[in-house]
Amino acid sequence: MKNNLGPLKGIVVLDLTRVLVGPYCTMVLSDLGARIIKVESPETGDDSRSFGPFIKDCSAYFMSLNRGKESIALNLKNKDDKKIFEKILAKSDVLVENFRPGTLDKWGYSWELLKKKYPKLIYASASGFGQTGPLKTLPAYDMVVQGMGGLMSVTGQPDGKPTRVGTSIGDITAGLFTAIGINAALFDRQKTGKGVKIDVSMLDCQIAILENAIARYFSSGEIPKPMGSRHPSITPFEAYKTKDSFIIIAAGNDKLFEMIQPYGEHIFNFEQAEIKALTHLLLLQNFCKVNNIPYKIFFDFNFFSVQPEWAGRRPWSFGAAWAIRKSPE
Repeated sequence: MKNNLGPLKGIVVLDLTRVLVGPYCTMVLSDLGARIIKVESPETGDDSRSFGPFIKDCSAYFMSLNRGKESIALNLKNKDDKKIFEKILAKSDVLVENFRPGTLDKWGYSWELLKKKYPKLIYASASGFGQTGPLKTLPAYDMVVQGMGGLMSVTGQPDGKPTRVGTSIGDITAGLFTAIGINAALFDRQKTGKGVKIDVSMLDCQIAILENAIARYFSSGEIPKPMGSRHPSITPFEAYKTKDSFIIIAAGNDKLFEMIQPYGEHIFNFEQAEIKALTHLLLLQNFCKVNNIPYKIFFDFNFFSVQPEWAGRRPWSFGAAWAIRKSPE
């Protein structure tokens, strides 16, 4: 067991998670000082123990996400193992799980039962589509929610195939939002003395990180498309080809743009006189014109406004609250 330091020192987290979204959340909590007690299946352990690459027959993937945690093998369908589990649960501040909704209910550990027995317990669930709504019983993987959440429709090169983001951002963002929700719940418990249930949907989290694309879609009604490394409203802001590789130029405001003006005719095909006359916004318009790029480039969010799962989820407000909600009492 690690020497726990940090703001969450003294907090005990009972970790029923596996693979990525849940272990990433509890890894963050561990890094913040919490004691993590991970419960694994006696037969196989966490599925990710079998994921490569391996270091001396141990999964580097598993180790990277579960460092600093304690582990115990328990079968929650076995009476004796359930007694051990409940002893740990009685001392825990937080329970985190990423089973398909309803799994813990079948084993006798529903939120409705646990909040009565352990009123200070914070019960955090991370799943593909949340604990409510028409999709709640369906399984999900990172690429599924990247595709359904619209992220793949704005990733990659123009006119290219749908492109997955290079890391498992569907899992990772949900893990981060779950950790944020847990920390907020711990703070709330200091004031109320009560625990809460946190319901995080991987798909909700993908919507929450679509940034200004949502605003652009609802303000214009136009559909964004992939733009490669370009920014939709700032230029120059992309990867430019050089003789032997690429160079990243990101001039996020007019002052930064002024600093790169001496190189403009070589990079952007503009004459110096033209560049000096351009404001940042006009540069964007001219850049698109010179390079034959449509000025307004948006992507397909049409289905968000009509999909029943959004109405079924009823989040508090648009934004990060899509992903973090305190369940009704």
